[in-house]
Amino acid sequence: MLRQPMDFRLQNTDGPAQSGILSCNDGVIETPNILFIQTKRYSAPDFAQILLTKEKQRAHTPQFIIGNNIFTESPLDTNTVTQCLSSYTLFPKDVSDRFLEWAHKNNEIKEKDCTLLSGNKEHDIKHLQDYDRFFIIGSAQQLYQHPTEFVEYITQIRDSIPYDSLVYTPSIAQPSNLALLTYFGIDLFDSTQAILAARNNTMLFPTTNLSVKDLKLVPCNCPSCISIKNPEEMNFEKILHHNYHSMFQEIKLIQTYIKTNNLRKLVEIRITSNPHLVTLLRTLDRQGFDYLEKRTPLHTDNILYATTFESMHRPEIYRFQQRVLERFRKPRSTSILLLLPCSMKKPYSFSQSHRKFHDAIFSSKNPYCIHELIITSPIGLVPRELECIYPASSYDIPVTGHWYKDEQMMIRTLLEAYLKKNTYEKILVHLSEEMVSFIKDIIPDGIYTDLKGSPNNAQAINTLTELIKNETQDAGRISGRQRWFDHVHSLATYQFTEPLADSLLKNTSIIGKYPYLKIMDEKKQQLGMTTEKRGYISLTIHGGKRLLTHQRYLVKLTPDFTLKGSVFAPGIEDADKDIRKGDEVLVLQNNMLQGVGVAMMNGEEMKKRSYGEAVKVRHKNS
Repeated sequence: MLRQPMDFRLQNTDGPAQSGILSCNDGVIETPNILFIQTKRYSAPDFAQILLTKEKQRAHTPQFIIGNNIFTESPLDTNTVTQCLSSYTLFPKDVSDRFLEWAHKNNEIKEKDCTLLSGNKEHDIKHLQDYDRFFIIGSAQQLYQHPTEFVEYITQIRDSIPYDSLVYTPSIAQPSNLALLTYFGIDLFDSTQAILAARNNTMLFPTTNLSVKDLKLVPCNCPSCISIKNPEEMNFEKILHHNYHSMFQEIKLIQTYIKTNNLRKLVEIRITSNPHLVTLLRTLDRQGFDYLEKRTPLHTDNILYATTFESMHRPEIYRFQQRVLERFRKPRSTSILLLLPCSMKKPYSFSQSHRKFHDAIFSSKNPYCIHELIITSPIGLVPRELECIYPASSYDIPVTGHWYKDEQMMIRTLLEAYLKKNTYEKILVHLSEEMVSFIKDIIPDGIYTDLKGSPNNAQAINTLTELIKNETQDAGRISGRQRWFDHVHSLATYQFTEPLADSLLKNTSIIGKYPYLKIMDEKKQQLGMTTEKRGYISLTIHGGKRLLTHQRYLVKLTPDFTLKGSVFAPGIEDADKDIRKGDEVLVLQNNMLQGVGVAMMNGEEMKKRSYGEAVKVRHKNS
């Protein structure tokens, strides 16, 4: 049997989802992708890029071909096959451990080409090898029916195998669930469900499945349907090739969404058609948060459209909320908290309404004693210092003027926790009447502007101005210089944690105009700066040196790696597991700081990947 090694090169990631190039001999296809079944009874479409078949193919056939004896007892023609999974058996995940051990020893599970996973998590993890790159979850169809088991299995297996490996789940893919399954971290699917649906006279779409017998007209303009006027003309072949078109169009759309880091948006659109898909995503968000969070970058240029209930539970939102409560510390010099509503324009400071709030604050003779905290959904609480941080800097929501119970509970929970960690002498509240109604018992001693209309109208701004003048008179006087220092320090607590923030900001001053602020030491050396686009502090070599003793955010190079530009994964000896894509990192070699830059992978991925840019270096040590 001819066995040519497959090569997979990961090119893009979007959360756990990934896209890349799979090649073998002259066959090259893009993932994620669909294995189209080719038999004498079921003809794969012309546009199929991978065939799963027992049929002999002409030498010039352009498709990437995988042959396996699920469909035949005889091998493919060895002169034309590009990849063969020569012998494996599918069986239920709940067979005995004794049988699994026997199957593994007798090569029913382990092949040179791939690893067949049984669906038994403990057994499968035990037998995984570092060099494995292609995995088939044989009992995927059984697992898929049980959301909790499916989420637990996929996340733990994915955490146990290389980042740049391929996972194939047979017999479960439809257009409606392809986006979600890809978001789980699955790469390859097949056309089984398209065939079964056609046998049942069912047309598959990304948003629903329709029985042909219920149709009054043909609801599609795909090449298979475009010439048909009457649904009664839809025979098995027509329905099947419609289903093929629907699946392939969806997988191409998914590839595009991954490349633009927008797959979660598509997932939230697609799951609304099926309660089972909603259950799967909600289970993944709750049970698989750690799995999602470490694969979710800290920053993206995309706008986060929060249009569904599921949007509130995105990993980037929950991470932001956690870090506000666990890491962030209010500016030390402030003594008065001012609660404000959000604005449509982001960052908030550049909106018309927040400019009015700014003017009201600075009409006081003591404006710098005030700390602003913005209340918003679905983000929760956004301290003014973090308004340029994603996702607070880039989200959009439908505005109805009504707060739903889930939103109210989220705000209440976050606000109570925040006020336990950050104390103020006074709390001023300039929020709408409805918002006040569900937080007032949390802040019984708050001073309220008692709005009856918009917080932005002239009367409301006048009321806020007078309130601030009166309540800041007796507060300790704070200079602008001190307040901007505290502003950057608070941002640094969120980004690095408080101990690292103290080290970075010790004996420094802040210069520049918000949001372009520079951290300067006593020797007038720049340690870092902030910008509107990214929001975080970007370090210089001098800033990096200040953080070294904490042994955090470190990327250690192998002794033989020569740092010229970016750091690539093969040159990494070790990396902090808490590093996330988008973090500021310190690049070390032989315990010496060699550079600082931005992580392009998380720390775990840096150690597991065998190629790819791991750190985009900004400054090198001269």
